[in-house]
Amino acid sequence: MVAYEGSFYDATVGMSLGALHALQNFLLEASDHTDPTSLLTARLAPDMWPLSFQYRYACNVAEYISRLLSGHNIKDEPIPATPTDTSITWDAIGARVAQVIKRLDAVDRDEAGRLGDQVVVEPWRGTELPLKALVGNASMPNVYFHTAMAYAILRANGVKVMKRHWARAFARNFLPSGASARTVEDKPGVPTAGHKDLGQG
Repeated sequence: MVAYEGSFYDATVGMSLGALHALQNFLLEASDHTDPTSLLTARLAPDMWPLSFQYRYACNVAEYISRLLSGHNIKDEPIPATPTDTSITWDAIGARVAQVIKRLDAVDRDEAGRLGDQVVVEPWRGTELPLKALVGNASMPNVYFHTAMAYAILRANGVKVMKRHWARAFARNFLPSGASARTVEDKPGVPTAGHKDLGQG
């Protein structure tokens, strides 16, 4: 049986890892598209950022979380500016996602728990609050949002991403050995892990 503590680490680092693994799953599906490069400039609405930005920003915020929960000073570790150009390649995006996953994997569970109770000054209005509130209430929603936008953009442009490519990334530690978002038994409409809706979405 896989242990699950439901700790601050699990709710932040663990869930960020789930989002990054989901982004990897999306990337694999996008590679099967007839013109993968064109997807990088795709967007849901004219006033929204393109797919390349969604990937970059999700990675930047997840990396920010890894640094804060490894003891870096909040004043010295702002979320880096996210480039808005679309010149980045899929290979570079894939490498960036893998890099951030590695950094999240390096975060110590116990240290993250201790640091979460530290009082910090948030960088926007100068409000004092526990680090866990900053990460949980400000950073995590951004990770989820931009990961979801990446999914939506790809789905809207004909890439066959399914709910399983999202959900199984978060449940990866609880899946049978060898199971993944792309295994044969994970076809849309096939009940998996007791959930009939993990395929489509």
